[in-house]
Amino acid sequence: MIQMQGLQFTLKVPFECAFTQQGAVNTLPTYDIPPLTTIRGLIFNALCRPSLLNQDHHTRRDFLEKEQVNEEYEFRKEFEKNSQIGIEVKESGIKKSDLRSRKKQVGTDKSSHGVLSYVTQMETIISPTYEITLLHNDVDFLQTIKKRLVSPPRPLYLGHSDHLVTVKDTKVTEYSYVDQSIKSDTIVTPTSSGDTTNILPIEIEDMSGHSADTGRVKMVSYGNAETTGYYQSPDNHKVVPLD
Repeated sequence: MIQMQGLQFTLKVPFECAFTQQGAVNTLPTYDIPPLTTIRGLIFNALCRPSLLNQDHHTRRDFLEKEQVNEEYEFRKEFEKNSQIGIEVKESGIKKSDLRSRKKQVGTDKSSHGVLSYVTQMETIISPTYEITLLHNDVDFLQTIKKRLVSPPRPLYLGHSDHLVTVKDTKVTEYSYVDQSIKSDTIVTPTSSGDTTNILPIEIEDMSGHSADTGRVKMVSYGNAETTGYYQSPDNHKVVPLD
């Protein structure tokens, strides 16, 4: 029987959040659920891991040397390799779209740095709640993540940096694999058979080497969705890993 340790926690967004779809240009649509890359980003933030965003700008106060960037990419790849994540949509929230003022840094050298302000149509989700299960074989590592989620050293957010989130109901327990089909309205499954479907990012691009490794996406769905195989805890909580 396949067994894994699992960290279960609930993410409740008190106001709004957005998971901007890849490739969006003129408008900013959101995925219906947080991608795995977003969930991992929240965990990395709780662990105080360094950010990899815009590390080519030497003006950043937290600028990393190339060796540090490579080390962080290795840490994240190992995390992706050794862990699996399941998502349940407890409250889908209300999706809305309105005009937002956005700012974008322009220019590639010090003489031409500036900020461009513009207005665009942006989608957000109001007050959703998601239950996350992180499967991993290192129970001590899961306990460390749990401790950081309960008492985060940094503000935690889901999606954009101003979309704050609260973490509740954290628990570490053992899960056993069950080789049979499951159908659920709340569990997100790696299929296209549900009422709500999204093509979600699964892995981010790796820019640490001489050539970039492209990220991966996967079709997922929830709401009357069915898939084969799931993990189950002693208290009958079921998890379907998305990758």
